[in-house]
Amino acid sequence: MADSPLKKHNYDYGYTKKPTNFKMESENQQNYSNKKDVVKHTASEKIMLLGLGATGFVAMIALVFTSVLSTQSQQNLQSINASITQTQNKNIDLQQDIGELTNNQKLADITQQNHLQLIEGNIRNIQK
Repeated sequence: MADSPLKKHNYDYGYTKKPTNFKMESENQQNYSNKKDVVKHTASEKIMLLGLGATGFVAMIALVFTSVLSTQSQQNLQSINASITQTQNKNIDLQQDIGELTNNQKLADITQQNHLQLIEGNIRNIQK
């Protein structure tokens, strides 16, 4: 074991030499990283940022408001359409009733039940 190649080399783990260029870069980087460069905003920039924030807030409120109005108008339209459909259905039912009541066979049956005489010239037709 005395002739081991590991014993021939003296390894120093703690301190290794670094290239000089590397030291210069690391020193420069450390100098820049230690300094805290704070850029102060001017009054006009602050006012501009505040204006942008206020404009964005107003735009968000307007968007919500128009969304609510749109939903309300859509509900109103649906209720109006439902009432129109109901009225149309009533009209169709009434037209069907008129058609049944003005049928010649129906008129002949009514005249026979009441012992009346049916004169074609005296019948009036209901038209739209």
